[in-house]
Amino acid sequence: MAPDQKILGVISKEDKNAEIQRRLQDQEILKARKLLALATGSHRDALFIAKDIIHEQMNKVVKNGK
Repeated sequence: MAPDQKILGVISKEDKNAEIQRRLQDQEILKARKLLALATGSHRDALFIAKDIIHEQMNKVVKNGK
């Protein structure tokens, strides 16, 4: 193996490792964004459901009170 090929092999391996790390970080970022979107959506849905339940209960109280 020529010296140039050894140097390219070492650089190539380092670049490969750097690329693997970058892709893993990108994947983790995407997972975190998806989880955040899911949690936010679920939280918002839960708030709307709770709001609807409270309104229904208040309407029942008002109707029964009259």
